[in-house]
Amino acid sequence: MDLINYEDINKNRIFGDLNKNVGINIRCVYPESAGGGGNIAFLAGSSSNVNIEFHGRNSLVFIGDNVVFHNKNTSIRVVSDSVVFIGDNLTCCAGGFNGYETKNIIIGNDCMFGDNFWIVTTDSHGIYNCNGDRINNAKSIYIGDHVWLGMGIKVLKGSCIYSGSMVGALSLVNKTCFSNASYGGMPAKAIINDIYWKRDLYVNTLAWNKESMKNIQKDKSDEFRYEFKKDEFLNPALIEEKLESMDSSFLKLKFLYDCVYCNNSKNRFALFEDSKPSKKMPKIKNNFDRFNITKPHFVSYS
Repeated sequence: MDLINYEDINKNRIFGDLNKNVGINIRCVYPESAGGGGNIAFLAGSSSNVNIEFHGRNSLVFIGDNVVFHNKNTSIRVVSDSVVFIGDNLTCCAGGFNGYETKNIIIGNDCMFGDNFWIVTTDSHGIYNCNGDRINNAKSIYIGDHVWLGMGIKVLKGSCIYSGSMVGALSLVNKTCFSNASYGGMPAKAIINDIYWKRDLYVNTLAWNKESMKNIQKDKSDEFRYEFKKDEFLNPALIEEKLESMDSSFLKLKFLYDCVYCNNSKNRFALFEDSKPSKKMPKIKNNFDRFNITKPHFVSYS
């Protein structure tokens, strides 16, 4: 299977078919002579309006299939040695994904983010104790599958939001949100457990009127009811440990493609308060090595 390869003068690379993606904008701010270069944008399929800005070098942005940014001002910004990974079928309005200070943002499949969201791995400025030690180090952020973030939500460093969660509008997340639960507030706290959400109601469709709303049927599916399964769970701490051990964006790409993107387990990011995760990663197959990476096409996007 061929993987189309683009490369610029500063050794920044794009993997994927640019012709299948609409409104993709990639900018590499610094040339190699100023400390830039070696960044990778991976486009797994067809997406739209994705806006990527690389600052520095050796960062990775991974975009799954059918990722839709409804607002062209939504941005992904990464600084040296950081990762932003977005799985398939994410939809979002205006907002920002910000991977700074060598930390990572990992997001699963089928997520939905409302207007004016903000996800950031750093406080942007250092805070120190009187001995001169920094006390607000950056931390990575993990968001599972089928997570709904409402309007105006801020997700801060160190947050983990597991599969099936919902976070209410204008909330601030700075800790763990467990699966199949609703959270809200500043900071966000658990409101309701044992619930799930679906994309079946669209406010801008003619299908919903007085008659149809009277006849809404009980939902009998279990598609979005998650379970903790120790042998399937992808522990963010173990993923983070692996990423920290890698010194190139290409190695991180291969690892995340094989470990996360090719993992089809429904419960891979499902965690509950009483769960006890394994300290071992599920077995990973080397799917990325099956690609035949094409001869580089020169592209000017720095």
